[in-house]
Amino acid sequence: SNTVTAPIIEASYRRLLQVLDAHLVAQPFVLGARPSAGDFGLFGQLSQLVLFDPTPAQVAAEVAPRIVAWANHVDDLAALEPGPW
Repeated sequence: SNTVTAPIIEASYRRLLQVLDAHLVAQPFVLGARPSAGDFGLFGQLSQLVLFDPTPAQVAAEVAPRIVAWANHVDDLAALEPGPW
């Protein structure tokens, strides 16, 4: 990132948070009522931004607190044994 690309990257991050937040209003996970590879794929990327890096975590908390809750929930699922689908 640099002074030219930073605003573009931040706007893209904010847009993703807003779109995902709106999507998760209707269902608890990306593809429906239970977690899928889509959730874990997004979680792998978003967890660092939403849960650990202070600056993007603050943006997430302001723009889409539902995504912070979703990331914490998906993180908790990692301890569960997979069940029959």
